[in-house]
Amino acid sequence: MKHFTSFIIPCYNGARWIGEAIDSIFVQGLEVSDFEVVITDDGSTDNSKDVLEKYKQKYSNLKVVYHGKNIGVYSGAMAFNTCVENSKGDLIFALDQDNYLPPDTVSKMICTLDEHKWDMVCTERVKFFRGEKNEEGNYEYGYKGDWIYKICEEGYIGLRHILTHTIAPSHDGNYLYTRESFDRAGGYPDSIVDCFGFGLRQAFHGCKMMIAFGTYYWHRVHPDSAWVTNSPDFKNEKAIAERLREFPQIFSGMVRAYLNSGGNFEDIGRKTEEHFFLF
Repeated sequence: MKHFTSFIIPCYNGARWIGEAIDSIFVQGLEVSDFEVVITDDGSTDNSKDVLEKYKQKYSNLKVVYHGKNIGVYSGAMAFNTCVENSKGDLIFALDQDNYLPPDTVSKMICTLDEHKWDMVCTERVKFFRGEKNEEGNYEYGYKGDWIYKICEEGYIGLRHILTHTIAPSHDGNYLYTRESFDRAGGYPDSIVDCFGFGLRQAFHGCKMMIAFGTYYWHRVHPDSAWVTNSPDFKNEKAIAERLREFPQIFSGMVRAYLNSGGNFEDIGRKTEEHFFLF
């Protein structure tokens, strides 16, 4: 099946690494006429604009949208949504500004999507590496174990998997999905866990994900990454809890009643021994 793919990248003070992300898109085994790159700069205060304008000259199918000021109060969600609004692909690949793709990864993911007819496709692995190069000019890989995704018993990754596993593709957000699944989900929520919230919305609305086995992408870990800066005081965990409140139907009866009455997640363990979710 013939597709047009939109690669979307939210940018905020991303001058240091976004070039690697962009260049990696152009070695994905796709004809230039079959994809575009859409980047939204969310009011960067570094020299991101200079870098992005240079890449616009380098690649004719790259588009940059400028918010003018930072409107993503908690995250890159508003920039993600702006990217989609300014894109035209029937398929969308979301890539963070500080990550990058090995060659031919996305072409394999598109083949997997066509084969299984699901709504989303993720890589099998996420390979973490340190953000800074060592003295030899290389990145350090292997200091943290890979994330390896597995298909659950239903034969795909869906709502049950997201709610019952500590790692899931929605947690990192760098995957391929259909525009139709974006529309069903209603876009990215403005939250520090924007990707988790978006993936949860997709799964809640019945979207299903398949793994492109044998593929991976490179995930950079550095002190300025959103997950690291939000880790103190359990900000990420609290934000995940708030995103779950968006879908009271997923909770078992007593838990749902308790949350609806204004209770919080921290107290649930002391209030009931009932299963948390309807799974």
